[in-house]
Parts: sequence; structure tokens; C-alpha cells
Amino acid sequence: MTFALGAASAVVGTVLDLAWIAGSAVLALYLVLAFFPALSLAARRLHDIGKTSFLVALVCVPPLGLLVAYWCLLPGDPGPNDWGRPVGDESTSDG
Repeated sequence: MTFALGAASAVVGTVLDLAWIAGSAVLALYLVLAFFPALSLAARRLHDIGKTSFLVALVCVPPLGLLVAYWCLLPGDPGPNDWGRPVGDESTSDG
């Protein structure tokens, strides 16, 4: 996806002779389109380790955003937590 956006930016910038504007517009479009899926992914990862998705708001505070990034790298809980069983865990049943 990033390669395709970079190529589109280069073509538009070369044709229109406005490379910096085209590059900025393509980057802005990419960031807008990737923002909400990235938040969703971070929330699901926080659920995997048993934390609330409200902690995603810490991404807006620069030093605390690193803490969220660290949490996203941790392995998920081995068993069920408040948000359900791990994917592929057939050892427990809901009833």
C-alpha cells in the first residue's frame, strides 16, 4: 500500500511539477485512512492482554504512547479474560 501511494505521488508530482504538494496530499490521505484501523487494532491487542481499550487514548500523550506500543508487543493472555477466549482456544466452553 505504501509503495503504491509513493508511486502515485511520484507520478502526480512529475506530471504536475508539484511533487511536494502531491507527496503531502498522498501522505495525508494515507494517514487519515490508516488512523481508525490502527486504533481498532491497538484496542484489540489491549483486550488480548486483559486491558481496557480506553488506554488507546494514551497514544495522544507522547511519552505514554510508548507504553501502549509496549503493551501491543506483549503476548496475549493464555486463557479467557473479560473480553472472551483467545482465538483458537477450544479448551473452555461457554456452556
